[in-house]
Amino acid sequence: MSALVSTWTMTKITLVMWVNWIVVTVGYYGISLGIGNVGTDIFMSFFLVSLIEIPSNVFVALTMDHLGRKTLYVCSILLTGLGCLIAAFLEEGGAKTALSITGMLKVNVWIVIRDDFQNIFFASYQ
Repeated sequence: MSALVSTWTMTKITLVMWVNWIVVTVGYYGISLGIGNVGTDIFMSFFLVSLIEIPSNVFVALTMDHLGRKTLYVCSILLTGLGCLIAAFLEEGGAKTALSITGMLKVNVWIVIRDDFQNIFFASYQ
């Protein structure tokens, strides 16, 4: 634990990663709770959200080397926020369901990149 705050740089990175961890977890939780209110059957919505995690992992594996972790992470955060804001003002139906499911895809991209970054960065400082 002391290695996480041994230098000022490590302290800054640790604090940023802790904040990111909270933001990503709350975002995933919020979208998961709201997915039942998108206008379709709650079981079908849950199935689609669960199914979307497979292509998101493949997407990250194929694009992370080309785009980089930071670019992919920031773009997925911004696109998720934009999609959720637009979905909040739409009527129940297909467009709202599609935006919610793509929002869940992008949140899963956050999780994969965040975990990858933490595993690489913090493992090198032990």
